[in-house]
Amino acid sequence: MLLSAFGAGDLESRPLAVAMAFVDAGYLTAGARSCLKVPCTPRIDGDALTSWARFAYRSDIDLLRTYVYDAQYPDDADRYPDQRAYFDALAAEPGIRLRLGHLVERSAGSPRAAWQQKGVDTLVVLDLVRLAQLRAYDIALIIAGDRDLAEALRVVADDHARRVILFSVEGSPPAKELVHAADDHGVIGANYLPMLVGERQAADKQSAAGDQQSASPA
Repeated sequence: MLLSAFGAGDLESRPLAVAMAFVDAGYLTAGARSCLKVPCTPRIDGDALTSWARFAYRSDIDLLRTYVYDAQYPDDADRYPDQRAYFDALAAEPGIRLRLGHLVERSAGSPRAAWQQKGVDTLVVLDLVRLAQLRAYDIALIIAGDRDLAEALRVVADDHARRVILFSVEGSPPAKELVHAADDHGVIGANYLPMLVGERQAADKQSAAGDQQSASPA
């Protein structure tokens, strides 16, 4: 009856669901380093990340934007210039919106000195909830693992009726609270990770070298 009332053509012309991706860069790159066993933390390839997000959940969506969340060194830190150049290049990628917290050095000058992210989770929560309130998206695609984001996922899904799809990195399981708050959960495997973090070329070279070695006569 519904088909006769509205017509099949009306159903086919329904607008695509709008999706936005929200990516915790620290979680993605640290997980990729562990999974791929690379010597240093890789960096995100913005173009590849956007391409992945368009089809990660399903193909019939309109990906409006990909938000990437990371933390920046102080401008007097040795690593700042190189990191700033990377951030500028990433932010210039079409469809990418870069949102930055900051890094604070703990126990500076001691053997236990380490950099700690500040403000990143807050930015993710603010964007997720604010854009859901504005009904800017129908589907949230989220790469994250931190339990602190669970309540924001619940609010987006239950209070604003947005679909929440969580993605985790193979070998870096997310907090169970995130999985419970999401509508669905997928795992980004080792076959996709090299592309997302700019390690595909290195992986291809390594594979080619292995193939050449195995093909060489004894």
